[in-house]
Amino acid sequence: MAVDAKHPEWQDRADEWREMRVTARGAKAVKEAGEDFQPMPSGCRVQADSGRAMYGAYQKRAQFPEIVAPAIRGLVGVIHRTEAQIEMPDAMLGIWERATSDGLALEAFHRRITGELLLTGRYSILADAASEGSDLPFLAGYSAEALINWSTDRDFYVLDESGLDRNEFEWSNKKRYRVLRLVEGRYEVETYSGIDKDADVLQPTARGGQRLESIPFAVIGPRDLAVAPEEPPLIGVARAALALYRLDADYRHQLYMSGQER
Repeated sequence: MAVDAKHPEWQDRADEWREMRVTARGAKAVKEAGEDFQPMPSGCRVQADSGRAMYGAYQKRAQFPEIVAPAIRGLVGVIHRTEAQIEMPDAMLGIWERATSDGLALEAFHRRITGELLLTGRYSILADAASEGSDLPFLAGYSAEALINWSTDRDFYVLDESGLDRNEFEWSNKKRYRVLRLVEGRYEVETYSGIDKDADVLQPTARGGQRLESIPFAVIGPRDLAVAPEEPPLIGVARAALALYRLDADYRHQLYMSGQER
């Protein structure tokens, strides 16, 4: 089995996550998805171009209600109306100002987690090695889609770290994966370029070189820390928005057709 294999529960939720992502991005993304979210009327298919022009006009007339993203932003604002109170030892207070490798403050990272939980119902956090010039670890966040495989015993996770890679002025998509394992009671990390395993297997250690006997990785859901993904909390809002979009498309299409000369 290749490293990019997906857990069956990931596959079961993937369409819901995509539905949430697309509707949160708004009308442009929904219309670009085409028939995935807006079926082509049967009358379009009999056209000489298989209905591409007519379907394009049908989509363009329709209005998609922009309600998903504002709902998420509003709820994040309500949830974070006061700053979270987190107790931590003095030695770790630096995380308040710099929690992630790209310099995100802990409160801003907390807001990101909340937004992702409202959007997909899942987010994961890995405590990774200290950044250069700091004794503190940093927190690496992973979206619902990025955690592609796991075990219920919490001794195995596969993270999809694929994304854009810059070569001077040009950008390209690069496939990368990170595998977290417990091997004979010790935490190990494997990295992959594409589906090919890199040579080194890393064995991260705690301060003082002490071996890690558990994986410093947490999976967060809308209700608890269960590893199994749940239904996105606002999936009903997304589906209502799509239903209104389809209804609006049919309504405006009928108005357009009724105004044409016979």
